[in-house]
Amino acid sequence: MHRLRLLPALVAGFAIGLGCGGAEPVVQRPSEVPRAEAGPRPARARAKARHGPPEERPSAPPTEPVEIDPTEIVFALRGREADVEACRREPRKRGLIQLAWGIDRDGAVEDVEVQRSTVGDPDVERCLVEHVSSLRFNRAAEARTARWTFVFGLEGEPPSKKKKNKAWRSKKRRRSARAERGVAIESSSPGWLEPDAIDSVVQSGYRLYAHCYRDGLARNPRLGGAVRLRFVIGRDGSVQQVRDGGSDLPDPRVIDCVAQTFFALRFPRPERGHVHVLYRRKFHPGLLPRRGEGGNSAGAPPPPSPPADFPPLVTPQRRDRG
Repeated sequence: MHRLRLLPALVAGFAIGLGCGGAEPVVQRPSEVPRAEAGPRPARARAKARHGPPEERPSAPPTEPVEIDPTEIVFALRGREADVEACRREPRKRGLIQLAWGIDRDGAVEDVEVQRSTVGDPDVERCLVEHVSSLRFNRAAEARTARWTFVFGLEGEPPSKKKKNKAWRSKKRRRSARAERGVAIESSSPGWLEPDAIDSVVQSGYRLYAHCYRDGLARNPRLGGAVRLRFVIGRDGSVQQVRDGGSDLPDPRVIDCVAQTFFALRFPRPERGHVHVLYRRKFHPGLLPRRGEGGNSAGAPPPPSPPADFPPLVTPQRRDRG
């Protein structure tokens, strides 16, 4: 009985003890939400917390338009030779005009500009720009670029002031003999490129200048002779300059035509700088070209019709001189 009476008293004392000196109750602040109640953090948030804000990837640089195969330019200009020659207006005007332009995916020409001119006549330049702007090319998946050098009266070697004594004539004969080998590097050339590599590029470009001689045969069925060109190959393999090196083919229009196609050739990068080359190409009516024999005779077979897309001109790799 006494134990039952004491139990309420003990419970009451224990409650009073808690209120006076016991541990403080946990007070939950409204702004603090327990992790369990907030739920798991998303994977993107966890990654951002570990690594910071995601880095922005740089946009890919725009690709440069591909330069069109020069054979397409040759075929686009076919039938316009008289119009181009008419831009010259005066036969005494000599020099070259280099144009560059863009070609959209439909084959239309846009943004024609004069990159280089030694003619010195804005009317001639404007006439060529108008003709090139009217050209049409094959459709392509991407836009392209093009450039072409028009030659009016190929500049020859400056007249020599040396006396024609015996030593001078002997030197000239040796120079002519060297030229008749087809391709030769000038002794004064600061750079070097294998003659076989030069000949291979010129041979692969035969499709560019075959029509030059064929058109000459249409004017003179018995036309024949040698086209001798002196040209300079730049450090990047492009042709920087072309001069007449003593051609004896009696049709200057053929010589100009062949010369302007040489500006479209691309050679391997030479060693030690610019390369000065003397190249000879012989033409005889009725003879077929023999590939791989630069400087030998070449006839004028009609080139094949242009396909939808042209393979690039072959550019052989530079070989070590050993």
